[in-house]
Amino acid sequence: VQKDGTNVILDIGLSEVFSHGSNTKEFKKRCLFYKAEVPKAFVGNWKKFDEDDDAEGKATISENGVISTDSDDTDILIAKPLREYLVNKSGKVDNDKVQKEFDKIQKSLKSHGFQAKSVNDIYHDASKSYYYVLVDGGKRIILLEDSFNLLSYKGYLEREDTR
Repeated sequence: VQKDGTNVILDIGLSEVFSHGSNTKEFKKRCLFYKAEVPKAFVGNWKKFDEDDDAEGKATISENGVISTDSDDTDILIAKPLREYLVNKSGKVDNDKVQKEFDKIQKSLKSHGFQAKSVNDIYHDASKSYYYVLVDGGKRIILLEDSFNLLSYKGYLEREDTR
């Protein structure tokens, strides 16, 4: 966790740490870093529901992206806004690509009775192939898995005080 509250996540295994030893230049070249900020709307206590809308337990998302569950699991959330996720290698946003992806996500959401207000309510997990979509004024986060360009509904998170 950095001073500004964001996470830098090192996406390598221990074997890479040991194999590069003190060769800092090679180590930095081979590693992938993520600077991740957790959207404020994600922070809090949530109830988890699976794709059949059955309750699966509870989760807490911290300001630093740590997800803890009532089953003592821990994970790190790296949620990038959709526009940022779709930035091309030159650092530019292709608005047509963003709109096409938004339309695809919106179609999947509508088939499950949900709707995103705007592209700003959609996030992509940099470490997994999931979209997180804020709906119902931020009371729910819909989970969509992107597998080979097909979206599948994986359930949702609901703020604990909304049911």
